[in-house]
Amino acid sequence: MSSESFTHYMNDLNRSIFDLVNSPDVNQVMGALLAINELIDVPYEENETKIMRFANYLRMVFQQSTDNAEIELLQMAAKALGHLARVGGTLTSGIVEFEVKRALEWLEGDRSEQRRLAAVLVLRELAQNAPTMFHQYVDTFLDHIWVTVYDPKLLIREGAVAALAACLELISERKKEWKRSCYLRIYGEAKRTLSAKNADPNTIHGSLMTWGELLQRTGEFVMMSRFKEVCDTVFLFKDTRDKLVRETVISLLPKLAAFCPDAFVRGYLDASLSHIVGTLKSGKNAPVGIAYLALGEIAVAVGDAIDDDKLNTIIELVKAGLLPKKGKGFSTEVINEKTETTIHPS
Repeated sequence: MSSESFTHYMNDLNRSIFDLVNSPDVNQVMGALLAINELIDVPYEENETKIMRFANYLRMVFQQSTDNAEIELLQMAAKALGHLARVGGTLTSGIVEFEVKRALEWLEGDRSEQRRLAAVLVLRELAQNAPTMFHQYVDTFLDHIWVTVYDPKLLIREGAVAALAACLELISERKKEWKRSCYLRIYGEAKRTLSAKNADPNTIHGSLMTWGELLQRTGEFVMMSRFKEVCDTVFLFKDTRDKLVRETVISLLPKLAAFCPDAFVRGYLDASLSHIVGTLKSGKNAPVGIAYLALGEIAVAVGDAIDDDKLNTIIELVKAGLLPKKGKGFSTEVINEKTETTIHPS
């Protein structure tokens, strides 16, 4: 194909992508996003021209988001934006500035589920893919992210904590004093809400997830001196009425065990195992998958610190869990908890 023919073809393709981006059919918009993500790395014209064109297309997708927008569409658009920011060259700064400021405005404004979700998805991708540019917005990010960490909608809370985790990775590469200040700020906000009387379950859940990210991403820098306080606070919520909070407590126990095995064994191993075993014995509505996974991860973290009696109890529970269920055949529930799927081969 001649250079002239190729240029003509790409111009037609760009017009088609523009039309798809503006289509009322969500599948057509998704098709445009797939094309954009693939074409970002294709050298077919001046790079700056292409980057700006695609940045404008993605802005249109986010701007057109309404309360009826597809979640998958927002996720795809955010991924493409992260890709664009990663390879944007001299244009990255302008792209990051515009998108971060708009995302933060959406966090501050009247509550719109789709805009809040779009905002946390965008912030996560930019923190991951353009950390140098995102660094200047960390303080503002930490001022505004909490409204979504505590949002009533689970998907938004999880997205906000994922954005916070990406920010923690960025912070970990910075100077010691500033890093410590950010970690303490995050820890203190979560502690404040967990200490509040009559705290909302959504707030508790978001705060517990936040502490989980701090345990995984800050090392001994902040959390070691607060280990007992964290463990004691987490245990306060193990029997709460809210199912999601109870599940989160169980999922945090192996993180605590891995963070400081010796202290966990001395002060919290027996109570943790008793709680998880009791959960597994409590009935069919128990979070079986999370509980079994927690048992395995705690065992890996503490090694032979589990005494024989408890080990025998755990083995019996595992055997019982693997027995064929009446009418369903062999059950492998639990094993793939992270994908949130349950498999029942016939």
